Amino acid sequence: MWTKIVPITALIASVALSGGTAHAEPGTPVGGEALGSRGLVTPAGVKKPPKSKATSYVIADADTGQVLAAKDAHGKYLPASTLKALTALTLIPKLDKNRKVRPSQNACNQEGSAVGLTPKIAYKVDDLFKALMMASGNDAAMALAETNGGLPQTMRDMNAMAKRLQAYDTVAKTPSGLDLPGQS
Repeated sequence: MWTKIVPITALIASVALSGGTAHAEPGTPVGGEALGSRGLVTPAGVKKPPKSKATSYVIADADTGQVLAAKDAHGKYLPASTLKALTALTLIPKLDKNRKVRPSQNACNQEGSAVGLTPKIAYKVDDLFKALMMASGNDAAMALAETNGGLPQTMRDMNAMAKRLQAYDTVAKTPSGLDLPGQS
């Protein structure tokens, strides 16, 4: 199971959270000024992609990291469940997949999509990751964050991981992606 989740999570995170491969000077968007624009950007000599209804995207060469096309690459959007990929990337290496966890009532009461956790049952961390990634369980996200030492610790860990991934526009405030002011 882990051999399937980790590569999928890495792919999701690299696409969903990536702002580019180069570190920008302060005040300069990662990828340069052109990627700071809201319109379609393609390097000279690269064919423009087909029209898309997507509000924002980055298309990059998987081998070199070169951005081949981008639209509003640094736009501030509500991240929703893309943050669950960051939660998984951050916590999979840290938590014992065989550990049993009883979620708190707070975790079980998370709004939005949930898998229906109850504090009366102990769940394997492995099953909580499945619930997080396969069913988009906000309750599972919070239970995993609590297992990692609590919400503040998990947010520090997730934001540190975002920086390691060079996802400089990412600010995590919840492990599930539920909206909070300042999260992007």
